Amino acid sequence: MILLTSILQSSCRKESITTTSDLDQFTTSCGTIPVGSQIIDLVADSIDLDNDKVFKILFHYAQAVRIMATDPIFGSIMTSAILADTTKLTASLHTIAANNSGFKEQLNLLLKQSIQNNNIYPVGADPQLNTLMNQPNWDADSYLFNILFYKGEQHTSNIIAVRKIAIGPPNNPVVGLGFDMNDCDEIPGWQGSTEIAISETMAKSLNNTVLIIGPGEILPIPSPNNLISNKVETADSKAKTKIDQRITMKIDITPWGFKNGSRFEKNGSSEVVGKFVFIDAPNNPLNYENDQSLHKNAFKNNSVFTNNWRMATFSWPGEGGKVVRFGVYEYDWFSSLKTVPNDGSYQPALNLDGRRTYINDYYHGNAAIIGASGLFSLFSWVGSTFVVNNNKCSMTYTRTQ
Repeated sequence: MILLTSILQSSCRKESITTTSDLDQFTTSCGTIPVGSQIIDLVADSIDLDNDKVFKILFHYAQAVRIMATDPIFGSIMTSAILADTTKLTASLHTIAANNSGFKEQLNLLLKQSIQNNNIYPVGADPQLNTLMNQPNWDADSYLFNILFYKGEQHTSNIIAVRKIAIGPPNNPVVGLGFDMNDCDEIPGWQGSTEIAISETMAKSLNNTVLIIGPGEILPIPSPNNLISNKVETADSKAKTKIDQRITMKIDITPWGFKNGSRFEKNGSSEVVGKFVFIDAPNNPLNYENDQSLHKNAFKNNSVFTNNWRMATFSWPGEGGKVVRFGVYEYDWFSSLKTVPNDGSYQPALNLDGRRTYINDYYHGNAAIIGASGLFSLFSWVGSTFVVNNNKCSMTYTRTQ
């Protein structure tokens, strides 16, 4: 185990941690597709074969969306579906197709064309593929949906907006493919027929409608037994929280570190987010988050950092317990919000969501009751701690105020 003293470089949003070995990290030029490459070349991944298959499948969906987004009817269907999810601004193409026969017919036609024109997966992997494609009513979308797995977890092809978009036909649409293609945190995409590099700033500031294609989680169908509650939850159902009597509570992590091989990014740096969420009052969820930008060497040799990581500063109700979800995950600006799994024994009806490529791109997820004593309670007094030690990370949470 190596103890590292990190250098903090503050910015408006993130803390950047570097080490003496950082000098070799940024070698890829920003703002362009790598010289001599096309996007179809960039989706190949010889190290992570599941990732290779997922983004070759999503490449086909991107070709379909590029064309459909320029059609006023199909484009409006997609923007309406994205805006229907007011929190996540994302929609499953498979779900849209299942509910609109015209959309499904066009999507299947264009997916089939892409598979025929581009010699990438699933071409060569399924001996029955040519026979299937010769069938006039072949459901290409369902075929690809049923093989869209990453590390055993099924995903769906999602269209994602990283900011609120206008309803109706997309405005000069730009279509991106949701993976880091360089150390500049840029993704590849198309503006018309031109291949371009898309940064987070660009995606959030362009007048064009930016639609990103990426893996989405498959959500369970809500039932009376698993509906998420928006009510204020308390340790004692009879306790009443006085919202006007508040205290300041601070939660820090130190020491903290990541296990060797736990890194999810493939390029020079990783943006890791720590997040707390609780319901302050009915229909008023509050999120506290802080992130670290880490060089890839931070994930080697079971390195441990001793600098203080301020996780949250609450304006906390002075009485009663509240259910809190908290965790740490790999942040990808271009990905859809996905629920961070809860690894603990306490399983409240409260979600913690974070933007990341795959469902399991997280380091830990937990839940507790804060502000009360008893079963599942944490941080009841200043100095109380909670230790996370799993196969991906080790972290000690401490209430410092």
